[in-house]
Amino acid sequence: MKMYLTTASDKKYLKGGQIVRLEKNYPYLRDLGSRLLKLPIIKRGNFVDKLPQTDDALIAYAQQRKFDLYYGYKICKLNGRDSLSASLLCVDKSGCVVEDRSTRLDNTSCYVGIKVPDADIKARSYASKFNRADYFPKGYQ
Repeated sequence: MKMYLTTASDKKYLKGGQIVRLEKNYPYLRDLGSRLLKLPIIKRGNFVDKLPQTDDALIAYAQQRKFDLYYGYKICKLNGRDSLSASLLCVDKSGCVVEDRSTRLDNTSCYVGIKVPDADIKARSYASKFNRADYFPKGYQ
């Protein structure tokens, strides 16, 4: 059985038990546990009436409002199982994820992610760099 310990800091991270459950549910993502240990939880709380659903529209939305873009995972319970989906996240100036009010998640859901550099947004290379772990410090595993 794998055990994960997180270090104390001002950022919050997923609990070890949740990381282990996600690893069991997604065994084909080999470095998932190492990734989740490094990705901080992003606060929730900014709900809007209509949030764009495509990456291009979300990028334009964030640039108009001068919000940051993060890439990471949305973690929630689906049919009693911990699940995750990778996506581009819009984060406001206060550090809260901008969420669509109509697709609002319950309180057990959370977002983890890392800020995407502006150059990668323009080149549309953020997803491949995230998958290759280019945004993580060297030797993170």
